[in-house]
Amino acid sequence: MKKYIYIIFLLLFSIFSVAQNSDKLFGLRNLGQNFEFVKIDCSTNNITILNNLPNFYYTSNFSSCFDNINQKYYLSFGQNLEVIDVSTGNLDTTFIFNNINPDYFIHIVYNPLDGFIYGLKSNLATFAQVLTKFNPTIGTFTDLFSISPTIGVGIGCKASFDPYLGEYYIQSRNL
Repeated sequence: MKKYIYIIFLLLFSIFSVAQNSDKLFGLRNLGQNFEFVKIDCSTNNITILNNLPNFYYTSNFSSCFDNINQKYYLSFGQNLEVIDVSTGNLDTTFIFNNINPDYFIHIVYNPLDGFIYGLKSNLATFAQVLTKFNPTIGTFTDLFSISPTIGVGIGCKASFDPYLGEYYIQSRNL
């Protein structure tokens, strides 16, 4: 039994290390209000435009994260979460949160161990914040707990997630 657990562990570790050691970066480039989804090959310094994003607009609650196992780029802006397939650059899925209370899903981080996206749901009417996890395969939220007092987040604030400890870290404006 221990032998099989060890083999499974080695297989999982090799999958994660191959995905983590990729020399490709994905992100958005803004050229005069024209937003492009790009791939940067770090070994050759080449930039490849994978897709133009005509419906993207920059908001103060914009955030993104990357699922390097399934090769999906999650782009959250306004009340939308768009899923881009990085192998083709094409839009895969769009989730619209205008009928979900709270309305905005911000400071998102992908957890490769459970496949969920963690972030803050924020309601502009009540200013309430909830740490939540989002299942991108079925489009559902699971609220973890309310944050009180609210965290002062905004432009430039970053979030990260420790998948092994299950801890979500966020930089606030007032630390």
